[in-house]
Amino acid sequence: SLAKSLARDFDVTVVDKKKPKNNPDAKVNYRTIDATNSADLGSVVLAAKPLIIVNSINIATIFSKNPEMNFKKLIRFYFDLYEILNKLQNEVLYIQVGTTGSGGLGFNIPFTHGDKIEDLPIINKAAFAGITDSMLTLLSRSFNGRVRVTEIKPGLAIFRKELVHSD
Repeated sequence: SLAKSLARDFDVTVVDKKKPKNNPDAKVNYRTIDATNSADLGSVVLAAKPLIIVNSINIATIFSKNPEMNFKKLIRFYFDLYEILNKLQNEVLYIQVGTTGSGGLGFNIPFTHGDKIEDLPIINKAAFAGITDSMLTLLSRSFNGRVRVTEIKPGLAIFRKELVHSD
């Protein structure tokens, strides 16, 4: 795993809602918390004083499940993250692993995650992915270079009916 590889040379803390299923690496510090809870996240970040934070929580998907109620929660998450990062005195790189929010789908393709198309799951997820982009942009402009913010947004586009592999 990435955490185990990094732990050879760095102090690594992994935060997750669930305890690790497999034998955890003794060199990796595992914390079982809800990282969308700013108080829990803040306590871990401020204690660890990390140089790099990789957030691979699918924020847009989590908050888009109930869009009317979670719109403000998503924005609050990023405002609270700003306050947490602002309390750190060291330089830090914040990397968000994001989502395009489209799942490779379009308006006319049924959503594949079991949600009813009438509930607009793919549209809500894409909208929340856009909000996340905007929040990250604001965050990136807020620290005069002490905190650098970037996003990795894996995406997939399929343009052929068959998969072709060549060496």
